[in-house]
Amino acid sequence: MNIKVVAAAIALALAAPVAQAGCDGIEDKKEMKACEKKAKAQAKADANSTPFEPSALDASFSKWDGDANPFATDDYRVRVTSAGIASVDEYLAKAYGIQAAVVFAEYIVAEVGAGNADAIAAVPTLADMLDKVVADGEALVTEGQALPDSLKETLEPADAMKLPKAVGAIGGAVGAVTGALGSAPDVIKALGALAADPSAAAGAAAGVAAEAGAAAAGDVAGDAVDAAGDAAGEAVEAVEAVTK
Repeated sequence: MNIKVVAAAIALALAAPVAQAGCDGIEDKKEMKACEKKAKAQAKADANSTPFEPSALDASFSKWDGDANPFATDDYRVRVTSAGIASVDEYLAKAYGIQAAVVFAEYIVAEVGAGNADAIAAVPTLADMLDKVVADGEALVTEGQALPDSLKETLEPADAMKLPKAVGAIGGAVGAVTGALGSAPDVIKALGALAADPSAAAGAAAGVAAEAGAAAAGDVAGDAVDAAGDAAGEAVEAVEAVTK
C-alpha cells in the first residue's frame, strides 16, 4: 500500500460532499421545481460573490489561485460576499476563512489520493492550520450571533440601508462556519494520518509509478516500501476509527 491509495480511501471515508446536486434526471415535478429554485438562488448568490482565494489561507497555496482555484468549482465551492460595512466585511472574511480551510483540506486529501505532488507538499502546512480551526470557528459563531444586535447600536446612519443585507450575510457566514466545524474533526484526523510520516508521503509522490511496477512484478521488498506500507497501515487505522 502507499499513501496515494490511503488518501483515496480517506477521501471516500470523509463522505462530506460540498457540491450541490444538479437537477438533471429528476422526474418528480415538485422535486424538479425545488431543485431549479435552489439553482437559481445559487446563481444569484454567485453573481454577488467571489471565490475565496487559497493564498488567503497561506501564501504557499498561491499555485491554486486563479484558474486552478478549487473554491470556484461546484465540488469545493467557497464564495465571499461584501455587505459594504467594514466591521461586517471583516467578520465575513474571517468566517469564510474557516470554511475555506476545511474545504481546502478535503480537496487536498482527494488530490493526495490522485498522486498530486503539490497536494502532498501542502499537507503539513494545512494540518498545522487546522489545529486552530475549531477554537477559532467556535469563537466566530458566537461573535456572529451577537453581531446583528451590536450593529443596530453602532451603525452609522449612512449605512442603515445596508443592514438587511449585512444581517443576511452574517447569517450565511455563521451557517458556513457551523457546517465547517461539523466536518473539521474527520478532516483533521485524515490530514493527521497523511502528515504522520512526511518522508513516506514524499516518497510515494515521487515513486508511485515505480512502486506500482515493482508490486506487479512481485518485488516490493526494501526499506522505502516498508516505510510507506507502515504509514499506510496507520492511516487506514485512522480512517477506520473516523468511520466507526
